[in-house]
Amino acid sequence: MENAVFSSSVKMGRGPFYSYFTVIFLLLCCMSFNYFFQNNCTELGDLAANALQSLHAKQFQEIHGNYSRWNFNHPGPAFFYLYGFGERLFFDTLKITQSPYAAHALMGFFIQFVFFVMSIGIASTWVKNRLFPFVACALGAVHFGLVQYAFYSLWPPHVLLFPFLCLMISCSSVAAGKGEHLPFAIVSGGMLLHGHVAQPLFVVPSLLLAYFGLFLNRMSQTDCSGLGDIVRRYKKEHILAGMMVGVFAFPLIVDLFHWPHSNLKYILNHLRQHRGEGHKFYQSLVYFLSYFTYFQDQEKLGEKFGRDLRPFLLNHLPILLGWMTGLAICWFGLVRDKAKNGIDPVFRKALTGFWFMAIVLTLIWGIKQDGVMYNFNSYFNSAILFIPVLGVGVLVSQVIDRMVSFPVGWVTVLLLNCFAFKIFLTPVVFSVDGGNRIGPVVEKKLQEYPSAQPVLVFDISAWYMAIGVALQLERLGQKWAVLEDYGCSFGRDRTVKDPSDLKKKGLKSVVWKIEPTKPGAISDLPGDFVIQVVAQN
Repeated sequence: MENAVFSSSVKMGRGPFYSYFTVIFLLLCCMSFNYFFQNNCTELGDLAANALQSLHAKQFQEIHGNYSRWNFNHPGPAFFYLYGFGERLFFDTLKITQSPYAAHALMGFFIQFVFFVMSIGIASTWVKNRLFPFVACALGAVHFGLVQYAFYSLWPPHVLLFPFLCLMISCSSVAAGKGEHLPFAIVSGGMLLHGHVAQPLFVVPSLLLAYFGLFLNRMSQTDCSGLGDIVRRYKKEHILAGMMVGVFAFPLIVDLFHWPHSNLKYILNHLRQHRGEGHKFYQSLVYFLSYFTYFQDQEKLGEKFGRDLRPFLLNHLPILLGWMTGLAICWFGLVRDKAKNGIDPVFRKALTGFWFMAIVLTLIWGIKQDGVMYNFNSYFNSAILFIPVLGVGVLVSQVIDRMVSFPVGWVTVLLLNCFAFKIFLTPVVFSVDGGNRIGPVVEKKLQEYPSAQPVLVFDISAWYMAIGVALQLERLGQKWAVLEDYGCSFGRDRTVKDPSDLKKKGLKSVVWKIEPTKPGAISDLPGDFVIQVVAQN
């Protein structure tokens, strides 16, 4: 019963909490006003590939996630449907953004911020200090600012960061006895499952363990006789969770009906073909430890240190010692909290357990990875690192609360938040055409052959430009095609084996060859590329 007594005494009014974070969100939008509201860039590369799928999702035609360099798509399109909704809302209807890209960026920022706030909000229901959520927000700005790309990035490996954080915290809360947080665990888990093919390794054990913890917690109460009582007690939460599961499962089920040409078969083929191509434990360990140093070039670790861990540890000794000292202080302060003014011990134990489980699972993921171990493969590791930072937030909020009154502390922390977000978090723009040159060039080429369907032909060096051209054709409502080697990123329904295939179907086509500009020639496209019409069928 200690858990129930504690949780009933720590609740903070929802009004101040939501008002505070609404102010933070609006301030961040103002700080990034040019990025969100005056940005008319055109997407290239990966962002163009994502925009293509977002456009399909906007028309309720997308069932797959983002493409993988291993020639399959990640499981689901949840993020793309949200970006498509953002485009329809911010660009088409409200017209507050200057381009679809800016609308996607604003929606992406909103999604990440909401998961961040949900994570802090759930944790704050277990902390007996009203300043904790605001201190945690400031610490988050510093930590994730050092990580880079957090909040603002639309690149698919980066957008898993805050749903992963929310999964760990919401599952810990459910396991500690708060079944009302079950929908938060489901929605964060669903976004992760849609976002990356490896996330079932983390999501499935976390959700099962969270519900098992809820079962044990409630069975220890005298008024609970079994699973049926738990379901009845949290009836609305179970109904909502079930509806969410159905929504997330729907596109995956639709994909199965495309067998043997379904995305699942491409994933299974990859797993079969690359079985046994993982890494050693020491490589996975160094890979994980490198995230504590905010190192960004994990693919270079093997080149620098090989099998010997000592050079890596010595090169980054100060920051690793800082983390170890912080963890020790955090553990000592929270566990030795005799007055119980900090975090609820039941939640603290549950969160610690999920934290260690996440570390074990990410080490397994490091071993199972095939190919180069890039930073983005486990970008969500930075969410794992933020868990002990929350413990520091509990201790810091206690210190501030003892030194000043709540209003003074609230204003102080608000100013710290503004400073931290301003200094550490700035939008990073990549893979865009800042001059928006592609659109006019594509329109001009279409006017030359108005009745012909373009077939884009290019080599891999021009891929990032070609997919930007394809995106512009799609936005103009023009049908187009690419050779089938690039079906994963462009869409397998837009491929042909040969440009002459369209002629066999009775369709008129024109070949657009996208290639680097020859010396002395004038380029049509950014990056010194040109569109050459080389054949017409």
